[in-house]
Amino acid sequence: MNRLLQSRAARSGGVDGSPWLQDEFLECYVHWRAACIAVRVSYDHWKDAEPDVERFAYAAHVAALDREERAADTYRECAHRIAPRG
Repeated sequence: MNRLLQSRAARSGGVDGSPWLQDEFLECYVHWRAACIAVRVSYDHWKDAEPDVERFAYAAHVAALDREERAADTYRECAHRIAPRG
């Protein structure tokens, strides 16, 4: 977690100072960004797919979207845990 976020959260009572929570927040962000990249790659594969595999590429893209949505939800939940309370 960057220093600005850390100091804001500490002043407002949002972060309890636990390094594991800060590590979890960063890990959730990295996981979400990786899922975003996978969506972009799967879209490119679908867009460029040959007609005989287009439906499979579409299914892979939809699955990537679902994974990205779950990763975003997890990241949001983690952010709420460390957000300022008040």
